[in-house]
Amino acid sequence: MALKPIIAGLFGAVSMLATHATAGTVTIISEDGAKSISGELISYTDGNYVINTAIGEMTFASNTVICEGESCLIIVMAKR
Repeated sequence: MALKPIIAGLFGAVSMLATHATAGTVTIISEDGAKSISGELISYTDGNYVINTAIGEMTFASNTVICEGESCLIIVMAKR
């Protein structure tokens, strides 16, 4: 029983990391794999990845792309 608050706290902390800046290099790939772009993950908010790329800040709907990189894993853990 005592583990429930600890687990809830852990997921809450991970969720905060995913919602706010989770600086790390990621690659955003189109669902068909034809296009990709890499950059620093700035945030994941309202189902959107926001990344800073060589051509500026870009936003991608998470349900239309694949995110690869260590920072993406933090977001996946927070969604569970």
